[in-house]
Order: sequence, then C-alpha cells, then structure tokens
Amino acid sequence: MFTRLPFPADVDNKAGGISSGGLIVGQYSDAAGIHAFVDDGGNIRTINAQVAGVTITRGRGINAGDEVVGSYSNAAGSHGFSDDRGAFDAFDVPGAGNTNTQAYGINNARTIVGTYLDAAGATRGFLRDPRGFFMAFSPPRSPGHPPCCSSPRPSPASRRERATDVRHRRSRGAWPLALTRDPRRDPSL
Repeated sequence: MFTRLPFPADVDNKAGGISSGGLIVGQYSDAAGIHAFVDDGGNIRTINAQVAGVTITRGRGINAGDEVVGSYSNAAGSHGFSDDRGAFDAFDVPGAGNTNTQAYGINNARTIVGTYLDAAGATRGFLRDPRGFFMAFSPPRSPGHPPCCSSPRPSPASRRERATDVRHRRSRGAWPLALTRDPRRDPSL
C-alpha cells in the first residue's frame, strides 16, 4: 500500500517514522523554514521547536503513545527534542564540548536514542531514559574510541573502564554530569 502525504506538490516533505497506530512523523519545508509534522490520516499537526531563533525542526521517530522525537537547529547548533502532544522538551547530551544532538528513535517505554558529536568531533551514540539520564556509547573499534577497547582481548582493568557510562539528570534547569561505572560489571565498586 502506498500513502501520499497530504502536502501540495511544491512542498518538499520527508517521512521519518511511523507509529504502531499508523501515525507518520517527518518534516516539510515552506518559506518560513523546515517543520516537523505528524500525519494522522491526512490531518497534519505541525511541530516547531519552542526555542527562539529556530528555523529547522525535524521529526524522526514516534512511539505508540504518539510521542515524537527529532532535532531542531538554531545559531547554537542542533539539539534533540521530544514532543508529547504539545509538551515540548528540548535537550542536549551533557558534557563540555558535546554538540549536535540528534534524536532518531523512541520506544514505548519513552527511551530515546540518537547521536551527538563529542569534544573531539567524533560521532557518538546516546540513550536517554524517561527520567532524563543519559548513557553515551560508541561501537568498539570506531574512530576515536578509547584505546582500551580496541585490542582483541582487553585486560580486566580495561574492561572495567569500558563499562563506564555517562549518566545525567536534569536538576533545576541545570545539566550536571556524573561519570559512573556499572557496578553490575565491576565487582570492585
């Protein structure tokens, strides 16, 4: 089955995801910029980042609860967002030098996945849980991955270091960052 999105022929549009209920999320452009949208059987709901100076908002993923994730851009760069039927939440992966947060997917438990650039300019993955905690990761042997993880048989000490994850909790509008090791994998903690 083929579904045509209900936009005029001269409007550039792209679908980015579909929910289990058939809602389509994506982006379209017009003279004012690029906007995220949700298509509910031909009824379009536009999502624009509720942040000053934004001209680009992209919808990329949607869950069964119709919560949309994506990214928006302004003079400060790209940032992630979630939109739960009008309740807009903007976020960035915390940490000095981290930029270009892009949210690509959300599951029914409201866990968001995406990418960001670290301080060295390497692309990394992130997972953001519903409480606002982040875990940053990159595949072993990816460019810029810590040397401890690139050997075929890392030592026990380097395996403990590799278990380090980045967790973050939003607190009074601030973005404190704590680096923690996973105690399930590191018995010395």
